[in-house]
Amino acid sequence: MKKILTSIITLILVVAFALPEVSAKDSQVFEDVPATHPNFNDINYLVEQGVLEKESVYRPTDLITREEAIVMIAKAIGLDGTLRETKFEDVPKSNVNSGYIQSAAEAGIIYGVNVSTLKPNSNLTRLQMSLMLVRAFKLPLEEKVPEGTKLFKDVSWSWPDSNIVQSVANSGITTGYSDGTFKPYNSLTRGHMAAFLTRAMKYVENNS
Repeated sequence: MKKILTSIITLILVVAFALPEVSAKDSQVFEDVPATHPNFNDINYLVEQGVLEKESVYRPTDLITREEAIVMIAKAIGLDGTLRETKFEDVPKSNVNSGYIQSAAEAGIIYGVNVSTLKPNSNLTRLQMSLMLVRAFKLPLEEKVPEGTKLFKDVSWSWPDSNIVQSVANSGITTGYSDGTFKPYNSLTRGHMAAFLTRAMKYVENNS
């Protein structure tokens, strides 16, 4: 009996040492997004949800374009990506993302910088991101922020889009900067976009 027990213990030890060691690197999807990156979990979540495709790099510190953000949001809510003509002169059918862009326009998520122009390669601002997420995920939106309310130092109740900023703040999608500002016209990085989109998706998931 003792001999059999010894053999079993030996077998367990052999199997344990033979198993591959699981490390943070094994779950690292992109070469430039290590487990120590502040947006690591958000970016991995978007890969799991099919919003992002597994590629060699993600470029988290690059500024995200309007087109890139629209495609991410469109995939997140399951819009049709079939290539087709769009309402925008600067987004032809041949654009690989024409389907997602037109679907987002039809869903009322985007309107372009004017009726016929999207400027897909322009950088996305924090306010534009907020507008897209509120529309795409139908986040709670008050008609107007109550007078006297101060969401952020640079966003008062009298500001035209204060209720948009209030919506993303109340939904836990953004907390603004440490100095108490929102910086609505600052451009957004790809890493930050991943974080905001993940929070919007989880907000809807937890409140549906």
